[in-house]
Amino acid sequence: MKTMTKRIASMALAVMMAVVMLASAVPTKAFAADPTGSLTVNGPAGMEGKKVYAVKMFDSEGAQDTGFTYKLNTAWGTFFQDLDETTMNDLSGDALSAAAYDYVLNLKDTAVVEFAKEAVDYARGTGKDTLFSLTTTAQADASDTGATATFTGLAYGYYLVYPAQGSTSVDRHTDAMLVNIPKNDEWNIKSEYPTVDKSIVENPTGGLDGIGAPKPGVNGQSANVGDTLTFKLESTVPDMTGYTDYTFKLHDILSKGLTLLDSVANPKVVVKIDGKKLDGANFTASATTEQSGGTKLTIDLSTYLTVNKSFAGKKIEVYYQAKVNDQAVIGNPNTNDAYVEYTTEPGKTENGVHDKTNTYTFGFTLDKRAGAEDGKALAGAEFKVHADANGNGTYDAGVDTVVKFSQGTGDNSGKWVVSENGQDTVATPANGKLELAGFAAGTYFVEETKAPKGYNKLNAPIKVVISAEVAEDGSLTSHVIDYGDQANGQTDAQGTTTNHNGGHSIVIVNKAGTQLPETGGMGTIIFTLVGAAAIGYGIYRKRTAKTVA
Repeated sequence: MKTMTKRIASMALAVMMAVVMLASAVPTKAFAADPTGSLTVNGPAGMEGKKVYAVKMFDSEGAQDTGFTYKLNTAWGTFFQDLDETTMNDLSGDALSAAAYDYVLNLKDTAVVEFAKEAVDYARGTGKDTLFSLTTTAQADASDTGATATFTGLAYGYYLVYPAQGSTSVDRHTDAMLVNIPKNDEWNIKSEYPTVDKSIVENPTGGLDGIGAPKPGVNGQSANVGDTLTFKLESTVPDMTGYTDYTFKLHDILSKGLTLLDSVANPKVVVKIDGKKLDGANFTASATTEQSGGTKLTIDLSTYLTVNKSFAGKKIEVYYQAKVNDQAVIGNPNTNDAYVEYTTEPGKTENGVHDKTNTYTFGFTLDKRAGAEDGKALAGAEFKVHADANGNGTYDAGVDTVVKFSQGTGDNSGKWVVSENGQDTVATPANGKLELAGFAAGTYFVEETKAPKGYNKLNAPIKVVISAEVAEDGSLTSHVIDYGDQANGQTDAQGTTTNHNGGHSIVIVNKAGTQLPETGGMGTIIFTLVGAAAIGYGIYRKRTAKTVA
């Protein structure tokens, strides 16, 4: 029995020893994870979609109240050895780590900035592959203030943080930040990236040659087909320090409803830097026709800006014009999409954030009916449309402008589209529905000049008011058409047509003509009979008189 007890005790002791040995063999990290922190990097809108990099330079341990100890990651060894050859070139291991720590600790003011610049050059260049395992990336997303990249789960340490290449801020000094991660932290980065602000501007001069400083533009507006619009691209001369060659191009893609002036082969463009007009020899303007039918305009300032780096931070203005054509989309945006192409590193370019403007033109249908709104369709009714020339909201014969129309083609086939060289009068087809298109928001008067045979034409023009609300970002928030009494402020008769992007139909009713009295017919027959009776009576009297005599 004693022997059995000893055996059981021996087995239990062996099991306990095995458990202890196994526990000692398991890494501590399995039970207690290394402490981590987070980092938020805020930047400009141009940083959206770009990567931000965090490269660990030193590992650290400790806490705010007890202090921290730092150890250099060996992948940074060569960088520090080359940085200070007199003191660190022959060092390695812990000695190099301590020397690197002392070097960074004693940096002051601008020396910290210079160190960060050299560190980021190393991380982007010769040290890129070596530092790969120490690099964490986060993509910047749009935020209320611009763009934000968020890092989570960063092990404690001393990090070099920098955004994707291409920052061109005059005030940036360096793209890099040196950040301790013992806690959650938030930094605002000074990087800026080339952007463009696109707008439609008023141009009292009409042309481009004498264009001055127009009022702030808008991102969206309405226009008639045939109207000429002036567009403005605004950007900033980048800081090209360190670049021997730099690409800077402004691109703008026009939808097929807009015709570039003077032509695709010879686009007319005005460029200003710091308010002064550039000679045409200092930039190139070219255009190509896109597969979609639109036009791509490109203004290349690369050579001029590379030579004139001292202009960094100055405002760039580009003006050009386009005409709304008969292929314009009706009721939906005719878009211009602008962006900057710029150098991020030697031999590589990227495109900046896009900015758009929207041009809208509208239409409505005249639905001609007999007798009532649900009556049969009437063909052959002829109409003129007058634009309210003086803006008084009242039809003024001989004063208001007659709108001309041409038959639409392509996407506008089947419509009559506003045209400078079209015809004054248009007629309803067999289905009675006359589709008119290409109007800007405003007041118009529809005059029936000829009614279908057997019907009376309208005795006065119908007032039509096209209303559109365009938001600050250029989007169309509402679009309605009032006509008839409703357009004149009365609510008891014909009302508002369908809402935004609906089928705007104006029903026009013709009454059949009432027959007027004629000189023929029953009246004539009665007159003839009475006359014949009188003559007969006269003959009878005459014969009677002879007999009596």
